[in-house]
Amino acid sequence: MLDKKFLTGLNNFFGELCHDNQYVVPTSISIDKTNSRSPQLSYMDVFIALSKVKKTAAGPDGIPYWFWSENALCLTPVVKSLWNLSLATHTWPKQWKMSNINPLPKVDAPTEYGEFRGINVTQVIARCFEKVVYHKFVKNTVEDKLSPSQFAYRSGCSSTDALIKIQQDYLKFLDDIRTLVQ
Repeated sequence: MLDKKFLTGLNNFFGELCHDNQYVVPTSISIDKTNSRSPQLSYMDVFIALSKVKKTAAGPDGIPYWFWSENALCLTPVVKSLWNLSLATHTWPKQWKMSNINPLPKVDAPTEYGEFRGINVTQVIARCFEKVVYHKFVKNTVEDKLSPSQFAYRSGCSSTDALIKIQQDYLKFLDDIRTLVQ
């Protein structure tokens, strides 16, 4: 078990990793709201997202995953307004930027701070919002830009698909060599 002094040092270590002394706050840009319409989520988009929240760790707010799915019907109008306001104003609520950082050891018996990986756990509602926005507004654009030989970050693809593709290419290569030798 890790002692309190080590845990405090580990917390400070992760805090320094997450701090950038060179950071400059970006200047705000003005958005012509007369010519552009911000993306909006429908009632059904939000209801489906909330009702399909899967078992996951709660963030700093302590609200468990099941709260959102079990109460999706009554929470949807409020969450829809909040999410659409966030999209319209191009802002992210400060509370959603907070996270619990859980240390996960990289080695069997860690003794140094660098032997831990920090796993950030944000609020369930923030992760749900990110997922909905990605799937509704960003996913197709990202996947269109991916190489056909890339299997990561593509819906319906997995490492198994990548291995099958490699095996297929390897066997085709062997067949081509056999044809040339004969």
